[in-house]
Amino acid sequence: MKTIDNNKKFISMKNMHATFRVFQLVIIVCLLLAAEQTNSQTTYFQTGTTQTMLSNVGGITGKVGVGTTNPSAKLNVCSNNGITTTPVFEVNPVTGLGLSQGSIKHFVTIGTQTYGIHQTSTISNVLNYFQDPVKTGYIQLQKGNSNNAVIGIQPGVNQLNFTMDCNPSCDGFTPLTMTFEGVRVQPKLTTDYFQLLTNPGANKILVSDNLGNGTWTDPLTMYDRTWIRNSSDGLFANCTGNVGIGTQTPIAQFQVENGASKLGFGSAYSRELLYGTGYIGFNAARYLNGSTYKWLFTSDDAHNGGAVMYGDIFGNMFFAPITTSNPGSGNQVLTDYDIRSNIKMVIDRTGKLGIGTISPLDRFQVNSSYIKVGIGSANSEELNYGTGYIGFNGIRQDDGINPNWVFNSDYMHNGGGVIWSDISGNMYFASIGNSESSGSDQYLTDAEIKSKIQMSIFSNGKVAIGTDKIPGNHTLYVKGGILTEELQVQLLSNWADTVFTSTYKKMPLFELENFVMEHHHLPEVPTKDQVKAEGLNVAEMNTLLLKKVEELTLYIFDLKKEIDDMKHEEHNSLIRKNN
Repeated sequence: MKTIDNNKKFISMKNMHATFRVFQLVIIVCLLLAAEQTNSQTTYFQTGTTQTMLSNVGGITGKVGVGTTNPSAKLNVCSNNGITTTPVFEVNPVTGLGLSQGSIKHFVTIGTQTYGIHQTSTISNVLNYFQDPVKTGYIQLQKGNSNNAVIGIQPGVNQLNFTMDCNPSCDGFTPLTMTFEGVRVQPKLTTDYFQLLTNPGANKILVSDNLGNGTWTDPLTMYDRTWIRNSSDGLFANCTGNVGIGTQTPIAQFQVENGASKLGFGSAYSRELLYGTGYIGFNAARYLNGSTYKWLFTSDDAHNGGAVMYGDIFGNMFFAPITTSNPGSGNQVLTDYDIRSNIKMVIDRTGKLGIGTISPLDRFQVNSSYIKVGIGSANSEELNYGTGYIGFNGIRQDDGINPNWVFNSDYMHNGGGVIWSDISGNMYFASIGNSESSGSDQYLTDAEIKSKIQMSIFSNGKVAIGTDKIPGNHTLYVKGGILTEELQVQLLSNWADTVFTSTYKKMPLFELENFVMEHHHLPEVPTKDQVKAEGLNVAEMNTLLLKKVEELTLYIFDLKKEIDDMKHEEHNSLIRKNN
């Protein structure tokens, strides 16, 4: 190096390498800065035609310029060619000098965009580092206020895209987009867990608004929400809280299908429905119309009937079929009272079944009042330990203490009938006549029912009329007699025709006389005591009587022969006397 006078001092560095090595530059700068403490000279270096000022005169500024004689900073590196793709300042790896960690470029232009620093590293454990903040393009990286990392975008930029660009092998797309409105992930977001901080809480559900914004919501507050799933699933709910399957406009609280084929479920609570609980409606949907509940039965253009099944708060079940109105071309709308008026069957909480009545008195009852038919238990000692019964206007009310039978009045009559069987297989028929006070209901005990038995059919096939007992070994017993205009008996034994055969031997008259005198009845004829004890077999007696008549006929024949013989002898005697 050579020093020149104060006005111009040049040092010519011939054969200097085109690019300064970093350690050479640092040594020169340090030497000049040291020299600046002892003199007031301005030092220049020249490489080719380029002058480089290393130190200003007099130590006033202590500035160093590379590529410029008028440095504006402590170290000013300039290029006469402006900012190009060729770096103005560059640190390259130099083997053996400890600078193989990476490279730094300053003022690099790529396309139309100029960047202040470009740093690369080819060593995996060396991290690039930039002073906070670092800005590239529209993006700025910096440290936040809470010791966090911040990615910012330049004002006026609408969104930040993280783009998967794999051209030319595939079409590029943007899987992640961040805007002022939020973050969008496409085509889908896959994650093990996610946490939504808006209105957090246990056992909540995620509800979206009309813009798709989700919020954790307590299900108990969802009564006024609108929920709709797509038509392929067929599940819908409207803003009234009704849920529909197969319909987007459910009228009932829960409804399947629509129109005349609908099935409705919901509350049946009202005084008119005997404080009902819930219902199932067949083409029936109960809805609130103002302050009154109505029932809708939809028409199929010809019919508008249906049915309702519901229970009450006491445990009874009611069945109400609804017939088609006239005409049936329009929808039919009924009130709770109308439904109750159409109840045709009930199963009460004790297991009693009523058809045509809402208050059955025994296990099974058809209709009410004096036109009722009752079926139930007849178990009691007074009814010969009966099993079950059928009552015609007769119902047995058994409270477990004093069972009684009720026969309703039509204000003029209060009779009826009861059929029941006992544990032995016998059946009894009791006819209940009108009481003295036939204008009011008649109540009887089991014993009184038994006393009115008019016919009994026993398990052995025998029948008693007018009593529950049958005397003797008879198949039919009629107490009090029988009156008939015609009676035909089927004879099972031999008839009495054998009397007139040639081989028949009748009893001689003197023997017959002796038998009658001794026994006071004809032979073979039963005695008075026998008939009283055993009764009379009509067929056998008729056969026996016919036999006795035929025997009597033979005796007459014998007497006639004797008379004829006597007449003939008398006639012959007269002839002999006259001759």
